Amino acid sequence: MTDYYKLERTGNLRHARFIKRGERVNTYGNLHTGKVSIRDARSVIGHADRVFLNDVYFKVGERARARVVRERRRYVHAFANGEALYFNNEFRLLNFEEEIRYSPFRAGHFTRPDGSAIWQTKTALVVADKKEDGSPYIYILTNPVIQVLI
Repeated sequence: MTDYYKLERTGNLRHARFIKRGERVNTYGNLHTGKVSIRDARSVIGHADRVFLNDVYFKVGERARARVVRERRRYVHAFANGEALYFNNEFRLLNFEEEIRYSPFRAGHFTRPDGSAIWQTKTALVVADKKEDGSPYIYILTNPVIQVLI
């Protein structure tokens, strides 16, 4: 296994970037590309279909959320922040604890299936998928059990 992973270049990114495993990043669902966007402290550095994170914190920008609710439009304001370890097809999902979601119109935080708030977890898998109608669907699985394939 190498210490670096080459991220996908999509959209208006000019160059694909290598990311160091264990680098702390923000991830969020990109509804335009249908991928998980990965950004460092400054800007988007690449995209992936699946990202396995360690030591994860879920963050919501309250001012931006208020704007989303007020204007009824989507803006990037909620992130899963963690240490990126594995990407795309480098692992196989075996099991997970629960699927969590975020909707700015329902709550100002990420929620468990029972509706309670979740602010952090040891590990998480951020996944970009598609619904039957082809529209993007982003979800997060907490404490996944994976098999590393690299």
